[in-house]
Amino acid sequence: MQKEEQELMSIDVGQTQKTSAEKVLQRIANIEQTELVVFCPGCKALETLYFSEGRLVATRKFAQKTDGIYHACGSNEPCRLYSLS
Repeated sequence: MQKEEQELMSIDVGQTQKTSAEKVLQRIANIEQTELVVFCPGCKALETLYFSEGRLVATRKFAQKTDGIYHACGSNEPCRLYSLS
């Protein structure tokens, strides 16, 4: 992963997860392809997801909304997003 992409993927620890998820999704919008690890705070699922130009590549278990990525377990909290680097 290039240095520019790493900087775009950083998450501020002091912010709420919902705000951080929104910021990460906005930051990766200009990156052609990337992958992020997502963690569901509801059921503790951990998975690597792929994004193309800031949009989640189709998956049955996760959905992208304007404020974050949500797991199909029914949790009302958005997933936490982590870069692989």
